[in-house]
Amino acid sequence: MSANKEKRADEKRFCGYNEFSRLHYFHGMLLDDKDFTAEQQYHANKRRLLNRMLHGSGVVCGLGLDGEAGDRQIVITSGLALDCSGNEIWVPSDIEIKLSSLWPPRKQDTNRQECEEEEEEGPKPFYIGIRYLQKASNPVSVYLPSGSCEERNCEHSRYKEGYCVEIVDCCPKKETAGSDEKWVPCPECKACEKPCYVVLGQIEVDKESRLVSFDMKQCRRTVLTGYMVQQMAAVVLEGSGDYAEDYGEDYKEADGREMDVSDAEELAHNPVKALFSLLGKFKAVKAELRNINDEIKQQRERLERVERGTAERSALVDTSATPDTSATPDTSATTRSSKPSRK
Repeated sequence: MSANKEKRADEKRFCGYNEFSRLHYFHGMLLDDKDFTAEQQYHANKRRLLNRMLHGSGVVCGLGLDGEAGDRQIVITSGLALDCSGNEIWVPSDIEIKLSSLWPPRKQDTNRQECEEEEEEGPKPFYIGIRYLQKASNPVSVYLPSGSCEERNCEHSRYKEGYCVEIVDCCPKKETAGSDEKWVPCPECKACEKPCYVVLGQIEVDKESRLVSFDMKQCRRTVLTGYMVQQMAAVVLEGSGDYAEDYGEDYKEADGREMDVSDAEELAHNPVKALFSLLGKFKAVKAELRNINDEIKQQRERLERVERGTAERSALVDTSATPDTSATPDTSATTRSSKPSRK
């Protein structure tokens, strides 16, 4: 009877499955190339999913633009970016690119990313974009041909990962949630049917493929990482050294040793030390507030004593200035009695 109840309870739920499927190995299992490919695709797609959902797309670090007006080349520094499909775009070293190899920009695919609407005034802006590249490499001989009509004696044994830099005329549209959304929507998956660029900045080139100007603040998206938060904290804490010198306060760590608050970079990269520094500041401020409160209380008591003394002295002055009518003899009756009576 209990087994039947458990069975009915199991039926009262809705279950579903996603597109992920991993291999289940067992002794005596026959494996072929499809199984190993499925194993690699499972881990690669899971990593792309986490990159896309947890981090988003944009520049993680580096990938800056460098050049001067009139140059025929532009330098892209080393760095890492995540595209909208979750692919990692890694540039291991600085690269120098001739603008003539990028300019004029080729016509973009009609199936590209959606663009932001831009004003028509002035010249049309162009952007430097980077995208993920994968290419088969390392051809080797096939030792066990399949025997089919499409039999090949050579096959690529590796996939090389890289990047492509192009001039694009499209600034990807920002994905923002609507005002009526009560939850955070998941970013859309830009699959292989749309080229997925990470824009590094806006660029202007003349007809002779010479650099006119570039601006990395335009259309550049960044991924918020822990390292970036540390860098922003270092900028915020940059004036803590001047604060410590002005007020001359020495804060101490938990073991009683003095801690130098002026080292803003160390505070930014050492959260524990920063926490103890903040606790020391709070303790110092709390002690200072307590002293101020005690002084205010003492001043209030002093004022109360002065007010009481002033009230007592004014009462004495009023008493001495007022005549005592009870002690003065009534002379009017005596005067009347001293007059002779008329008969």
